[in-house]
Amino acid sequence: MNLVINNSPGVFSKVLLICVIFGFFTILISTWFIGSIEVFYAWIIILNIYLIYIFKNNQGFLLLYIFCLFYTLSLIPYYFFHIDVSVWEDFNERKYYDTVLKVYGIFLVTPLFLFKKSKDKFIYSLAIPKNPNVIGFFTTCLVCASIIVWGQSGSNVFESGGYGYSLNESSKSTIYEYFIIFFVLAYYYSNRKRNQVIILFALFLIYVIKSLLFGGRIEVVQLLLLCYFILVIDYKLIIQPSIIIVVCLVLYYLSQIFSSVRSNPVPLLQGEYVSYLNPFEYYSDSRVSYVSSNEGDVVQSSVRLVGLIENGFLNTITRIKAFAFFIFSIFVPSSWLPEEASLITYKKDIFNSGGGGFIAVYFYVFLGWLGPFIIAAYLFWIYRLTLFYKNIYLKFYLLMIFSTFPRWFAYNPIVLFKLCLWIIPILFVFNLAFNSLKMIIINSDLR
Repeated sequence: MNLVINNSPGVFSKVLLICVIFGFFTILISTWFIGSIEVFYAWIIILNIYLIYIFKNNQGFLLLYIFCLFYTLSLIPYYFFHIDVSVWEDFNERKYYDTVLKVYGIFLVTPLFLFKKSKDKFIYSLAIPKNPNVIGFFTTCLVCASIIVWGQSGSNVFESGGYGYSLNESSKSTIYEYFIIFFVLAYYYSNRKRNQVIILFALFLIYVIKSLLFGGRIEVVQLLLLCYFILVIDYKLIIQPSIIIVVCLVLYYLSQIFSSVRSNPVPLLQGEYVSYLNPFEYYSDSRVSYVSSNEGDVVQSSVRLVGLIENGFLNTITRIKAFAFFIFSIFVPSSWLPEEASLITYKKDIFNSGGGGFIAVYFYVFLGWLGPFIIAAYLFWIYRLTLFYKNIYLKFYLLMIFSTFPRWFAYNPIVLFKLCLWIIPILFVFNLAFNSLKMIIINSDLR
């Protein structure tokens, strides 16, 4: 196997790569015998940082592994300060967290075996071809506008009194999340001139504002990622990797301060603002019993799945059924399928959680220890296919994968195979219809 790292040639890079892999598996194996889980967790942090380094010139994977780092670091309070990372208490035992960490580690180490240096850069591998079509543009814009108007209704954050209340008092159709598909197709069919770009920007702005008003954040993040990739790919936007990393870490730091305030507002009420600035000092506070954060809730949700396996609620037969129904749910609504089709809600009436879960843990449930390796390998397989074939449908699928990773990585893996994959048949049908209409109009004009 060729172990050449992107933009990291030379003997030193190969030796470093081998050391990282060897260290990972050595410490991983040792956790089953001497219980050195803290050392293993520290190595996971190093591994995640190393991934960010080797993918620094690939905007898609760079942002993905920066995002992973937020979840990697979220376990610092648990392993180094013995503080819970979620308010939920079901299966809150060290052995379940240890299993999640090992599964997550396998997901992170897999790219070191699969990624090869390529002459084709990220920008060129995902370049979106031009296909200006007036009918296609206005049709997809009309679909986008319809989704904005009818895709979500109810009470916004001002009417309901807050973010959490808005989520409970609003109704959001599944189609609302599919806005991103029709938006990128509208861009594909646009002539990319001023008038049509203004229309696209207006749709973008209205969707973002409405999503935020109704407490939706992840849809906004996904749309921002899509627009960022479009700017990088088609308009050659250049932002130094160091700037991207610093900005993301600053945002993460600010989110940690917010989480600290939410978990323990007492110092804030007492005017001890400085105590929040140093997270390690905050973790050492005896008054702190848990740290509330989105990352912590995702970890706990993953722990819940491991706990269900270990306690017999997800036996081998149930896990096989869950995987089969997961595949079926790509084509049919999950509401039509048995409860095993959605592990997010499976047995949630008995064992609660904050929702979501690592994609690596979902595939651990489906396929055992091979699961996290297989799903990580799948991402690079799609990427390599795109580099090799330059197929428009693969380009759009990969673009959707990179744009929606906050959803499929930490919330629901079905997005990777449903929302992302559905762009292929939709694009195929639209191209067939709009190109045919275009030819009919051209032929009629010639007559």
